[in-house]
Amino acid sequence: MENLWLKMIWLHCAALRYMLCILPQTGYIFPDEFFQSPEIMAGDILDIASFKTWEWNDSQPARTIIFPLISSGIPYLVLKYLAGIFGHQNVITPYTMLIAPRLWMTTLSFIVDALIYRLAVKCYNGNAVIANVAVNLFATSYVCFAYCTRTFSNSVDLIFLAILLNLVAEPIGREHNVKNLLDMNIKGYFIASIIFTGFYIRPSSMPFAAFPLIMWVAQNVSLSNNKAVFKSIIDTFLRVFSLYPAALVCSVTFAVCDGLYFDQNAVMQFPWDNLNIENLIIWFKSLPNTSLNNLKYNLNSSMPEQHGVHPFYTHSLVNMQLLFGPLTVLMLKSIYSTITGTDGNKRLLYLLIGTLLSAVFILSLVPHQEPRFILSVTLPIVILCAPYFHPLKERKALVSVWLLFNMVGFAFFGVIHQGGVLPAVEYIHSVAKAHQETAGNNGVQFVFYKTYMPPYHLTAWPSHSFNHEMFPKENSEIVLNILDLAGSSPQLLKTYLRSINTRVLRTYLVVPNSLPCSLTNQLHEEFKMQIAYQYFPHFSSENLPFSPERCKNVHDSTGSSPLSLVLEKMSLNIYSVESKSPILPDSDMAVKSFGNSHIKSESIVQYTVTHPKINTSKL
Repeated sequence: MENLWLKMIWLHCAALRYMLCILPQTGYIFPDEFFQSPEIMAGDILDIASFKTWEWNDSQPARTIIFPLISSGIPYLVLKYLAGIFGHQNVITPYTMLIAPRLWMTTLSFIVDALIYRLAVKCYNGNAVIANVAVNLFATSYVCFAYCTRTFSNSVDLIFLAILLNLVAEPIGREHNVKNLLDMNIKGYFIASIIFTGFYIRPSSMPFAAFPLIMWVAQNVSLSNNKAVFKSIIDTFLRVFSLYPAALVCSVTFAVCDGLYFDQNAVMQFPWDNLNIENLIIWFKSLPNTSLNNLKYNLNSSMPEQHGVHPFYTHSLVNMQLLFGPLTVLMLKSIYSTITGTDGNKRLLYLLIGTLLSAVFILSLVPHQEPRFILSVTLPIVILCAPYFHPLKERKALVSVWLLFNMVGFAFFGVIHQGGVLPAVEYIHSVAKAHQETAGNNGVQFVFYKTYMPPYHLTAWPSHSFNHEMFPKENSEIVLNILDLAGSSPQLLKTYLRSINTRVLRTYLVVPNSLPCSLTNQLHEEFKMQIAYQYFPHFSSENLPFSPERCKNVHDSTGSSPLSLVLEKMSLNIYSVESKSPILPDSDMAVKSFGNSHIKSESIVQYTVTHPKINTSKL
């Protein structure tokens, strides 16, 4: 009876997974969701406004094109096909651009459900009830709802780890007969394919594959006698040797595919006329090696300073609790029980424990640590903790704590965190469309400040009439301009707004309502600012909404409670901005630094002549 209930719960969770994807989720967890996949494919396939970060530089690319092609390219190709039938404007919208890749990733996430069940059954000696509990722990987790349904490469890592652990879990006989040798080579090929595919997509996936690979290579090792030792050496050698063909195939495949995307000339220089090993090696080295470039960048000593340095214990003491809550305590209890107890398949449980601990330990050695980096340990954790939720009727308190934790986690990461950015981009589409229809070719500009970088492709705006440079181009076709000032200085923001003729170029400022009062008051004093759009909830960890200050012209003075002020500040505002003075300052101001570029607050004419092509991609 409990097994039937568990299956019904999973079916409801599966439907909820799709429903929460379709709503859609407004939470913006991290820019990599967009700028490592859909932003790239939207521009290449649909010719939509997009922006390629430094990782997609043709000279030193640090990301393989395979991942965005699989995660976003397939759904966008479907949209392109449908657009040809039903019309571009009817199919290519901000909503469909957001939902299509997420629906595809949601569908792929069910691979993890199936493989968790398959592995858990083996771990607990055929106990289907505990296996279904493990599946439901995954299906009810906010990690599943908020992370696995999005285009993070970490979500694909989780799928690869699930496949890898299931392959390693299948034992192969000790006898070196034809059947066992064939099974060993086939399995070795698939294991190596999964590992190297994961490596080329995301080099940091290797810590998750290290322990399972060692367990598989040393699966039949025995030191009982000399004959056994010799046989173990032969077996280990054969297993290692079985990995090489897939490693070679994956390396060439990814190099050629990346070469076709980043540098077609290198691929076309294949030495057909003088085919030998030496020339083949020279040709292969000329192809882009995205994984190597990625490793070089991440091993650079200056990298942590740019992305943030975290203590070595961040993964173990902070991120684990942030992702899994009460399961982290149960995980420790499960490890102790596995070591001291007799229940379950010891070899497979040790496989899960070793994978979990080794991955967290290795990734803790890296200075920059984000919760999503250890997303793949979800699989071993839910299987190890499943017995503590059985039977469900006797674990009501634990189940309640687990569900409450995940509801809070989903509300924060799936809805609230930077929650106004995506609705703001959709609003931008509607404004730009209305502006194009009513104002002809006059452009409109949106300046984002103190928010995550807006995904340009979600504007669903044609690339030929879109601009993301610091100073709008003199091009009659340009209708929509978006500038991301990120976390730059307040002085730069004011200097830039002063430099724009807002009477010619309609300008909007997108900022969180939690900006310091000193800045918001200065902006209102210097410019005519009216709220055109406001979205709640929006939480910015960079600008916490807990300041007791009430800014004039921004916060309602009638709200007396601290809670009402906090809630009021948890919104994203879009202001229409207009200069109060028609004449800009003539005097040159001090040069203001922004990344590697510098600007001066000069007249519009001087800007147009002197800086016609300042590109924010270099900033």
